[in-house]
Amino acid sequence: MQRQFETDLENIKQQVLTMAGLVEKSLDNIARALADGDEGLAKQVIAADDRIDQCEVEIDRMATEFIVRQQPLATDLRFVIVAIKLGPELERIADHAVNIARYLLDMEDDQRFGAGSQRGRADDDGLPRFDGERRRDQAPSRRGCHGVGCLRVGVPGAVEI
Repeated sequence: MQRQFETDLENIKQQVLTMAGLVEKSLDNIARALADGDEGLAKQVIAADDRIDQCEVEIDRMATEFIVRQQPLATDLRFVIVAIKLGPELERIADHAVNIARYLLDMEDDQRFGAGSQRGRADDDGLPRFDGERRRDQAPSRRGCHGVGCLRVGVPGAVEI
């Protein structure tokens, strides 16, 4: 019985780590896609979202079954509860990456970062800034907004989500 307890707990840990790794890869891919205007990386982020969603469901299922079957106490119970709460947060981060990827794919070729003269730069504070051709008085296009957050590009020194 103790061996099954440890195996189930380890499986939950591995599923959380797998999901976190997939989300990390999506964030890395979307950052590189934005920097380079790379449609292929943006499409990879969108494609990976289904697997991340499956991981969230699997974590929830595994953790719920673990609680019911094993009735964990103290540290183990706290870990399982954290795993249940962490799944939706990681999934939400991945969804934001997908929204950014869709926005990038909907942009015109000459609007993408990395295309033409639009390159990321760092200011004195070391934080990345993006220069665009659109001026402050020009309204950004709403085309490409897919969800709660939406990038607003083209305003010198600003990227809003």
